[in-house]
Amino acid sequence: MPSKVGFALVALRQLSSQQAIQPLTVSLIGCRIALVAAILTAVDKETNTIPISITLHVSVTAKWHYMSASVYFLISNAIVFSYAAASMAVRDKTGTVLMVLDMTIMGLLLSVNGAEIAVGVIGQYGNSHVQWRRVCDMFGGFCHQMTAAIILSLVASLVFFWLVAQAILNLHKQSR
Repeated sequence: MPSKVGFALVALRQLSSQQAIQPLTVSLIGCRIALVAAILTAVDKETNTIPISITLHVSVTAKWHYMSASVYFLISNAIVFSYAAASMAVRDKTGTVLMVLDMTIMGLLLSVNGAEIAVGVIGQYGNSHVQWRRVCDMFGGFCHQMTAAIILSLVASLVFFWLVAQAILNLHKQSR
């Protein structure tokens, strides 16, 4: 029985032999997804009135730049967008260098997604050991918009994984 990796390589080989998805198209998709994730993060802001006591209510605003992981997330997705837009001009002309850069971008996206997901989990569930309260109960819209941005960024990671896998497969074909 063939392994899952072998099956994936066969499927990828068939897709690339049929030229079903060109690397330029995949790069354009990754570029747009990273841009939308960065925009969703940049405009994420929610203000709520929080009751402190029976008579005291305080207006509190949640903004993306209050957490360093969110700043890292926005800047990284902007870098990914810039790289993807710039690399489309030379996508068909370079081989190994672009593959290594795509792999680096994929690593950057996975790193930033892990950091932002960790912050999101603390926002959703809090941490009773250090007395951090849940904030997504009070700022649901803010958390949902950040969740959408994280999902898009994860999809962008998969897009760059696809580009790297296609490049490796093409190098393998050339070596035969």
